Amino acid sequence: MNGRIISSYYINQNNGLPPLITYILRTAEGKKKITFQSKLYPYCFIGAKNVPILETVELKMLLAKIGDRIISCKQVDGIIVGDGDTPFKIEVTQPSTIKEIRQFLKEKDVKIFESDIIYTRRYAIDNDIKNLISVQNNEIVPITETILPQILYADLECKDDGGWDLEKNPIRSIGCSGKEETFICDAEENILRDFTKFIRDYDYLIFWNGYDFDEPVIKNRCKALNIFIDWRLYKFVDAGYYFKLSQQQQMPLWNLDYVATKLLGEGKVDRTVNGRKISIEELYQTRRDLLKEYNMGDVRKMRQIDEMLLLVQTKQEQADIAGIEIDKVKPAIFVDVLLLREAFHRTPRLIFRNS
Repeated sequence: MNGRIISSYYINQNNGLPPLITYILRTAEGKKKITFQSKLYPYCFIGAKNVPILETVELKMLLAKIGDRIISCKQVDGIIVGDGDTPFKIEVTQPSTIKEIRQFLKEKDVKIFESDIIYTRRYAIDNDIKNLISVQNNEIVPITETILPQILYADLECKDDGGWDLEKNPIRSIGCSGKEETFICDAEENILRDFTKFIRDYDYLIFWNGYDFDEPVIKNRCKALNIFIDWRLYKFVDAGYYFKLSQQQQMPLWNLDYVATKLLGEGKVDRTVNGRKISIEELYQTRRDLLKEYNMGDVRKMRQIDEMLLLVQTKQEQADIAGIEIDKVKPAIFVDVLLLREAFHRTPRLIFRNS
């Protein structure tokens, strides 16, 4: 089975084995979830002169408290560090233990190397896996076949009278474009249930200003209404944020109305009725036809801007180069992962201090 990694996560075990890894894949047959046993123990490095600290009672008590142990601490040939010290590799069974050891050693002013790498990213780097893979007899191997994610553009409209609250303001409508659909119901719960069913076979949910508004709102409202959805199956993508980073137009503002006016010659749908701008809440109560038009206008303009400037496509290409998930494409992470991949395959291997 060949697929594109949409997202990944790990599951700790209590049997002394490394974590299980789960990949959410886009395949030719649809969205798939695979879980497999990793053979890689979480690890980091310290210099030889600091190895004795690992035998202290204080650290042993810390490890006992979190229910883990150091299963291996040994010198590894073919690895160099900048200060000439001999590095020792520490292996444990749970990724969170590395974080605890890092904090403990930091307080002791001990240099530690590569202890701040997310476990699933560590696995991908060490096994030369990027975003396109083939699953063969429980083995994961990289491929070059092009498999595209399923993309849905969406926009939320919320109750807007009485101030903003990302946790409490009810959602009044959700407009979508991939397959065009608008969800407006008398009960917010029905809006969310219909929307979460609709998105099942999509991978990327693309919003404008999504990281600051749409993503936290929809997650908070689902939680408040006891609507369970495994958000790990999806990636929230913020086209507005990507536009701001690209600075292609050097615009002073990057809200959708301003950008659409400058690039498309037309801004958001006018909500003015009889000389008065109507609130979202009033539209929801009295003019749902205009609310739908306003909501879908935003979605269509966002999609037009993205298709004009290739914002999401560019980020996907960058993600594929580094072998990271699309929402992790930030300059520091992008460069760090490329360096880690190159350093891992060098002879002798280079290791780096924590970022």
